Amino acid sequence: MLKKKKSETILNYKITKNVTVFARTTHKSQLWINEMQKELKWLNGDSLFHLLRAVLQSLRDQMTVHESAHFSAQLPLILRGAFYEGWNPHAEQLSGVTKDDFLAAIKGRLSHAGLPKFELEAGVLTTLNVIKKHISAGEMDDLVAVVEPSLKTFIKHKLSQPEATI
Repeated sequence: MLKKKKSETILNYKITKNVTVFARTTHKSQLWINEMQKELKWLNGDSLFHLLRAVLQSLRDQMTVHESAHFSAQLPLILRGAFYEGWNPHAEQLSGVTKDDFLAAIKGRLSHAGLPKFELEAGVLTTLNVIKKHISAGEMDDLVAVVEPSLKTFIKHKLSQPEATI
């Protein structure tokens, strides 16, 4: 009889409908997507997420493990997961990466996504601008400091705009 009451009690617990940390990270991540959508005028949020993930992962591949950890700490939880997805921290960091190499890496990550036709460089610059709006200025400076000199100018192009608040 006691066992039956325990199982009935467990079944009577109210199921949690909303986990605050999940709601917060979903909201914050959606804000990033909405900002990209406003500028790029894409209707499909999934396509925007694929672009954001490809840019984040391509940036990650230019960072040291230490810098990746600091940078990712400022990302919403969902985007942090996308940032680290498929990462091998023991892989050798590529040197001499140019803007064209960086864009090719992003394009390669997008090849399966079925994105609308768009100008890759403009999409990447828009994405970099959205990232800058949500990452501290100090962390963006640290990111620019660790990338190859040939890539610094490209990343800083859109990032030279005034900062928004985090």
